[in-house]
Amino acid sequence: MAKTKYLASVAITAAVLLLSFIKIKGGSEYPLFPHADKCVHAIMYFALTAAFCYDSREKMRRHRYMSYMLTCIGAASVIGIITELGQEYLTDYRSGDIYDFFADAAGSILGAATAIYIIRRNDKTVKNSR
Repeated sequence: MAKTKYLASVAITAAVLLLSFIKIKGGSEYPLFPHADKCVHAIMYFALTAAFCYDSREKMRRHRYMSYMLTCIGAASVIGIITELGQEYLTDYRSGDIYDFFADAAGSILGAATAIYIIRRNDKTVKNSR
């Protein structure tokens, strides 16, 4: 159990970093719709922050949900800032964008809120069934 405790967080963090820095060959210059990349950013960081919250749910139950939620959002936001800076200064095929970071932050907030809602609802269900 201990070896897989943070498996979701590690796997999704690795996927986000890979997708943030991979060079896409033959990619379309025309997105499906305007700002489609911002939606992708929000979805990636929604999943990342939800995984952080899910993996730290036992600590959340013992302490305050809000403090752990803010910690998860903060951790995902730091990753978002680092990836945007890395894209801007470490690659010649990607560019950092402040609006991508805003999409990351929005996805993180929604991901944390959704995860906390589900965790708390499941906790109430378990308590009521006893």
